[in-house]
Amino acid sequence: MFGINFKIIFRFLGILVLFNGLFMAIATFSSYFFDDGATAGFLKSTLINISCGFFLFYFTKNHKRGIKKRFIKIEKILLV
Repeated sequence: MFGINFKIIFRFLGILVLFNGLFMAIATFSSYFFDDGATAGFLKSTLINISCGFFLFYFTKNHKRGIKKRFIKIEKILLV
């Protein structure tokens, strides 16, 4: 039985968290523009998301790039 390739899963999650942080940056700018009082909270959560996403993305950059035809079923489930 082959083990789970955690690097590919963490890299995928890192990309998703980075995208989430970038979209939260849009919300931060609109909150600042409309001066609704939630800018500090949005800014903190944006920075946390971008830093965590970058951490996951950067430290898993040495994974095997090719996805083989035999992709383990548990990895598919974990990615969903």
